[in-house]
Amino acid sequence: MTDFDKKVKKLSKEFQIPEGYDKRVREALDSIPDDDIQPDHRRGSLLVKIVAAMICLCLIGGLLISRAQSSEASLIHDFRESIMDFFGINQKQSEELGVDSQKEESVSKPDLMLELQEKVIDSQRIYLMVKITAPTNVAFADNIGFDYFCFCRGENYDTNQLLSGATSCDLLEIMPGKENVATYVVSLTSDQELAEGDSVTVSFKDLKVDPYGEEPEMLVEGMWSISFNIDYTVAEEISLKGTDDMVYPFVDTTAKLVRLKLTPLGLTVVSDVSNVDQDALGVSDTRIEMRLRMIDGSQYLVDSHDLEKETIVSSGSVEYTMKKNKTYQKSTFCFEDAILVEQVLGIYLEDCYIPFKDIE
Repeated sequence: MTDFDKKVKKLSKEFQIPEGYDKRVREALDSIPDDDIQPDHRRGSLLVKIVAAMICLCLIGGLLISRAQSSEASLIHDFRESIMDFFGINQKQSEELGVDSQKEESVSKPDLMLELQEKVIDSQRIYLMVKITAPTNVAFADNIGFDYFCFCRGENYDTNQLLSGATSCDLLEIMPGKENVATYVVSLTSDQELAEGDSVTVSFKDLKVDPYGEEPEMLVEGMWSISFNIDYTVAEEISLKGTDDMVYPFVDTTAKLVRLKLTPLGLTVVSDVSNVDQDALGVSDTRIEMRLRMIDGSQYLVDSHDLEKETIVSSGSVEYTMKKNKTYQKSTFCFEDAILVEQVLGIYLEDCYIPFKDIE
């Protein structure tokens, strides 16, 4: 043990608590009156005030919301609210064409509020009308759009489930009196059949000024998605299977119609092109001159070898598949304006006429 430790031990033994110390401490504690310790009533009082304030805020908020809704109702009186206007279809024409739409609910997202208002769908085409409410500092214009938009199978954005054929996202209208509110029509023309009942998600990324220009300007950064179900809204269509006599000229040989589907929104033609060498398909003109023959004697040009000719198509795609040693070409077209299927007598594939009706 060191000298320092010995001194500490000696001091601890010699240190004495004064006599009567404990008694004096108890007397001091007993001398404090009970009334000096007051319960804290501030918490209860504060709670009452908070509840009262919340009730007042709710009443004021309800009044403001009702006034805002009334004001917005007057603002959107002239605001286009139907995707049918996009096709130039009124209620009567809608019934004649066999094209309907479905109303959808709104979806709130950070920084933007997206409302999927209506959808028009057939087995290979989707049109969605989406109302977008941006922050008040954003004023929509023709050159404002999304940097990226796409369709995916399922209920979430998933790059592994992308649907090919997203064709356009066009500004339809800006709300009068509210430049930060606009509607867009986003569309898809798919090479594959869209099965009724399947879930699909449409996604949008980064709202920009001149998104495809040399110097795009970011307005609202983010990713927004809305999910919906594939429910066909197109009732009228013509479907037929090809026969051995439905043969037409194709790339210095012939091709044969396998199946065809015509709806008010577009046309799909599948042909057997096995007579053409695989290598030739990649370098040859594989367009098929297609013309719809109408009851009034007119013809609508769907596709042509002459790219200068005006057609009724806004977009289209061609897909090749192999099955059982045969090669098939699928041509899918989306019409710029909806047509009346009942007025179509038949179709020309090059010089081969295929009737839909027996009227001559």
